[in-house]
Amino acid sequence: MAQYNGFKCDSCGKVFDPEDRTKVTVRYEGKVEGEYFLDKCPDCTVVPDGITLKPLRRRRAKSNM
Repeated sequence: MAQYNGFKCDSCGKVFDPEDRTKVTVRYEGKVEGEYFLDKCPDCTVVPDGITLKPLRRRRAKSNM
């Protein structure tokens, strides 16, 4: 039996096609700073009316000195 090579939404758990995948970066700051990535389906990536998303800041380039 063959397996379906799709993605599972990290928000709702629905399985969807790789073409419909949206990779979302979530950054957090505080005592611990970092980021993680989520795979979301088209239904979960819709932004409700009246909400604007804050743009992500660019990371500082690390110098190799």
